[in-house]
Amino acid sequence: TDVGKQIGDGFNEGVSDVGDWLGWNGHSSDQNHTSIERAVDSAKDVDLVVICIGEEAYAEKPGDIRSPYLPLGQVELVRRMRKQYPDKAILLVYFGGRPRLLQDTPQLANAVVLGFLAGPHAGQALVDLVTGQYSPSARLPITYPLASDGGGAPYFHTISDQCTRGEGILPHYEYAPCDVQWPFGHGLSYTTFEYSDLTVRGNIVSGISGSVQVQNSGTMGAAEAVMIFTFDDFRKTTPEYKRLRAVEKVWLDPHQSLTVEFQISADDLKFVGPHDDRHYILDPTMSFWVGVGHDTDCRTDGPNHGLCQHVEAAQESIANYSPS
Repeated sequence: TDVGKQIGDGFNEGVSDVGDWLGWNGHSSDQNHTSIERAVDSAKDVDLVVICIGEEAYAEKPGDIRSPYLPLGQVELVRRMRKQYPDKAILLVYFGGRPRLLQDTPQLANAVVLGFLAGPHAGQALVDLVTGQYSPSARLPITYPLASDGGGAPYFHTISDQCTRGEGILPHYEYAPCDVQWPFGHGLSYTTFEYSDLTVRGNIVSGISGSVQVQNSGTMGAAEAVMIFTFDDFRKTTPEYKRLRAVEKVWLDPHQSLTVEFQISADDLKFVGPHDDRHYILDPTMSFWVGVGHDTDCRTDGPNHGLCQHVEAAQESIANYSPS
């Protein structure tokens, strides 16, 4: 495919010692697995195997699908490669315009890159990441599903939207968050970032302002997306589990620290009322948490988490508030 050629050309141009590369079309009528065998055999003398999976080019109606699973043969290729080479490094790259179910392939790979629709320079961009010319800094803009029911998505699902778990016959009365492949905002880097000194001022009526200290504690300069969420304590309509309110992307050199400031306006803190989707409400009696980071859960860890700050109700505005 065109994407496969881009990847091959990118590695041939960016890396001095690259073995032969080949593509395999998962929709091919060649179902006797000779192409899988050929791919597995070609990897016997290499240090790193790059396996690109995903979708063919499509647009509008011809791109409709009935199943979220990957095209035939792609999962089998990854499984066969890992079975044949249990100690070899495998990089899995996904290209496509939507999340397809990856099944067990992430567990079989040493690393996964979600390229989505990477554009005409995908090959060179991938080479730059793999060879360490740049550090990955992207954050998932979606919740990547684990199962075909889409459980756990979107990230701003209501607090009552949970899955059941347990063994034995139904009904299961143990409720738990739905497992996902990767949560909203997930992303890795070649360096590490540490957060501290979160401060929050204001309330739901005046709006929120705050700051947090971010330090690159690793040895490589990189960008970091600082994500600010809110967690409503209660509401007249069922609240979301959390809601992204602000994002600030910053560059930090090794061991550099930076104070990142953020603001959340009162308009941003309004919610849709029970009457219709044009009925926005600003309720001064509401209290909520402000949390920093995609994996910070202020509902479960709020009082004991250094990256969670509680915002009390706007007491001075409650006397004049008329619920509607």
